Formats: sequence, C-alpha cells, structure tokens
Amino acid sequence: MVAFALEIYGGSIVFVNNIPYDSMVKALKEDGEFFTKEFVEHIESNKSTIEPVTNGAITVTNGFESLIILGKQTDYLNFHNSLSHEVFHTVHATLKRKGFKLTNASEEAYAYLTGWITEKILM
Repeated sequence: MVAFALEIYGGSIVFVNNIPYDSMVKALKEDGEFFTKEFVEHIESNKSTIEPVTNGAITVTNGFESLIILGKQTDYLNFHNSLSHEVFHTVHATLKRKGFKLTNASEEAYAYLTGWITEKILM
C-alpha cells in the first residue's frame, strides 16, 4: 500500500498514489510502523474531508507525521504539479516544527528539502 515512506527529523512521511480511502486507512492501521495510532485515528475521523479529495491530491500533517495522497492524475504533468504542491505542504509543516520560517534567508532549505523528498518519491 505504501508507495513511499521516509523517516525525517523525528517524524515520518508517507506517500500513497491512487488508492481508495478505505483501503488506505485499513493498510495504515495494519502497518503501524510509520504513523502513531492517534494520527491514523485523525485520518480516519476526517474521512468526510479527506475522502472526496483523494481523487485529486491532499496532504494531512501534524508537523511530525505527513501523509501525501495523490489520486488518479490526468497526465504526467498534472501528477508532477500535484506532487510538488503536496510535498511543499509537508516541507513547510516539517520545517515549521523545527523552528524555520519561510524567508529569503531560509528559502534554500525549503527548496532543498522539497527537491530531496520529491526525488525520493520518484525513485
């Protein structure tokens, strides 16, 4: 089920692609390796918000744990557009938790981490 998982800065990032919501939640519950029980419960309790978007793209994060969900994308360019958009949400939450603010002085850290996570997902 998990297309990509990464532990980073004491947290974790999981990327899933084109998986029905209920199947994804079931697999996250059974896996138990990457997310806390509370985060999976948060994902499950917000089904009405998350499920309709899983045909597009959404990131669910608490700053420590991030779930990037991409639904069926219309084409290659749309996939990359959605992926980079959602990875940036994850990067922002991760670096905010570490005390960063997006400024001219810190933008390279955001750019580097966005590129690095995107590369790991696409490998």
